Amino acid sequence: MRPFGLLLGLLLLLGCKDKKQSISQHIDTETPKTLPEETVISKTDTIFFFYEEPQRLKEYVLVRFLDQKFDKDSICTANFKLDFIKDKKPLGSYKIQIKGFDQGSDWSGSLELDSIASPLKSIRVGYPACGYNQNNFLFHTQGKKIDLVHQWLSMSDSGWGTWGKIVSGTPQDFYFRMESYLPDDNEEEMGISECFDSTHFELKDNRWAKKLLTPQGKAYRSKKLSFNDFHKS
Repeated sequence: MRPFGLLLGLLLLLGCKDKKQSISQHIDTETPKTLPEETVISKTDTIFFFYEEPQRLKEYVLVRFLDQKFDKDSICTANFKLDFIKDKKPLGSYKIQIKGFDQGSDWSGSLELDSIASPLKSIRVGYPACGYNQNNFLFHTQGKKIDLVHQWLSMSDSGWGTWGKIVSGTPQDFYFRMESYLPDDNEEEMGISECFDSTHFELKDNRWAKKLLTPQGKAYRSKKLSFNDFHKS
């Protein structure tokens, strides 16, 4: 993956006055072993997946804030509990811990590969401003079983950025990759579109198998495009 160039630095300086976090910040989704259930404070947000007509909420997640702590550098580590709900019935819960959490972050969600009834659900959380990292979590729900399948960081600013996407497959057998479009260090108004970390995910015997198909962090496809041409494609 290419480093940010001089052009992106100027865009960030002009477009965002907030300090941008590093794309390499760590996300830890291991369930905190010492976190008791009674520390749940309140529901802080709702992630909507799907409505049925006439506007009946079918699938959603209740986000419950658990606790937070700050290190000596004032970096926040926050714990949350995600309660998955379908047809007004609880499916199950999952606890996540985010290091580098920004106060005022927004939560959003979407169904993957099937916009109506997919068990594969992506959740994104991050501060709603240019240049800030977004934490992405990909879950699979089956009955009362909630699996965290994958997680990654994304970032966008003024048409430049890095993101992840499912490119093909089914909710139980699919291919995922990271993509980026970043400024060309050597030519103004041009950028480099790259693909990297192509990964195969498959649900086998009720367990997820993950296989990285390309060298980690190295682009296997690269193309130089103008800003306008990239956003036309």
